[in-house]
Amino acid sequence: MNTKQVYAKIGGVPTIDGIPVYPIFGATAPVGRHGILSSGDVIGPRNLLLSSLGDGFDLTTLWSEFQDLLDEWNTHRTSLALLLRFPVTEPGSAVPQGISGVQMELATEYGVPQSVGPPVEAVVLGYKRDDYGTRNAFSWRYLRSASVENVRAVMNSILEADNRLVNGLTMHRLFNPAPEHTGEGFTAYGLWSNDGMTPPSPFPGVEFSSTATHYLTSEAAVIDSADVESLVGLVRGMGYGLAGSGQTLLLLCHPAESEAVQTWRAGQPSRSGGRTAKHDFVASAKAPPHYSPDVLVEQPVPGDLSVLRYSGRTAT
Repeated sequence: MNTKQVYAKIGGVPTIDGIPVYPIFGATAPVGRHGILSSGDVIGPRNLLLSSLGDGFDLTTLWSEFQDLLDEWNTHRTSLALLLRFPVTEPGSAVPQGISGVQMELATEYGVPQSVGPPVEAVVLGYKRDDYGTRNAFSWRYLRSASVENVRAVMNSILEADNRLVNGLTMHRLFNPAPEHTGEGFTAYGLWSNDGMTPPSPFPGVEFSSTATHYLTSEAAVIDSADVESLVGLVRGMGYGLAGSGQTLLLLCHPAESEAVQTWRAGQPSRSGGRTAKHDFVASAKAPPHYSPDVLVEQPVPGDLSVLRYSGRTAT
């Protein structure tokens, strides 16, 4: 018997003689996300317009390399700022500015002494929490022609920019003591700089004034040991960098000045016509090998301070 088949579409589904004809099971995955997924349904670099760079370097391998690089970068920030800053999560902190002394009363047989309040005076100091960012963006045609070194160069430039920004902001804060206002309405200060703020006092038995400053110059063409010893005395005289505090005083030097500092020996002139040094410079474990008639007492100086390599320290 001859029949005539009628083809039509109902709701987008083809029919034969009014009977809907559906696609093979699993073929609807790209649209309906149903059925058995095949290798062509995997979403990833290999399903883009290309899977390798112009020199044949695999994109998946490169993305994994960048991820490992960022993880390592965030874990070990090899920058000077790591030694000079600390992470914050709040816009400001109440920082103690001094301790008020409590006076004891002469006791009587029936008297009750006057109660005392909190002995600490605090000032809310702000933290600058600005956000910075950049990004890399590649078209598929760029990646098709670029070598792996081209793409790595872009990533390296971003990491360098991050390191330069963090170190730059840290050093700017150290060498520019002008108060800055934060977005939350607090004031961020630099070091003590004769700005009206008075260091916590008395310490030890010394009352400081609002003209106290940590910004001094030697006014000499060549530094000597007295310049450094005066700075150390000034900072420690305000309670910073003392033994047992867990703090370390860091001396940043120009390479030429560092060469001079490394020659300082206790009891000898620190420079021609200069002051006699009170302490020895002790080379670190990373210093070049050398012969010396001196005998070192105590432990050798390590070559790394946190993640920063340094030359040595004075034997104080």
